[in-house]
Amino acid sequence: NAGLQGKRINVAFRSLNGNKRSLAVDLKSSAGRDLVYKLLKDADVFLQNYRPGVADRLGLAYEQLRPLKPNLVYVSMSGYGETGPYAKLPGQDLLLQAMSGAMLSTGPEGSPPMPAGQFLVDAVAAHSACEGAVAALLHRERTGEGQKVEVNMLDVIVTLQMQELSLFLAGAEQKRSAQPHAHSFIRAPY
Repeated sequence: NAGLQGKRINVAFRSLNGNKRSLAVDLKSSAGRDLVYKLLKDADVFLQNYRPGVADRLGLAYEQLRPLKPNLVYVSMSGYGETGPYAKLPGQDLLLQAMSGAMLSTGPEGSPPMPAGQFLVDAVAAHSACEGAVAALLHRERTGEGQKVEVNMLDVIVTLQMQELSLFLAGAEQKRSAQPHAHSFIRAPY
């Protein structure tokens, strides 16, 4: 923190980044990539959240790193997955809450769809990536093999709506209530 003396730091930034060490690396330079490759030798998990194709261009795709460290656990996060019609689009929490229909569950009757009060998609995607990394580390511990873990934000927010989607597919129409309940189908306490 010596370099931060006299500078104002956002409280949210501090709470999310406390006790972390950071390093700025120019990944477009060969020296930057070489530094990442050197750091990789002692790493257990490599996580990237670029849009599909960017890690390839930077020399940081799973297929490019695996020869350097065969037992690497590689976590790739994206907005919509690595293939498909939306793959190259940027994924952003509010966009995904809207696109997935999650906003339909929030807010009182008669109001437009509303986002959750938290960064819901970002947080659940991060937790899913963590769970995938832990499972891959356990697999590596048992077999010596590394793995690639793929997490996309659209999948995680759709998965959270299992009940809503099941009811919709069964023909039930979801309607928000004028009552101050957190969910249109389930009344508190739940």
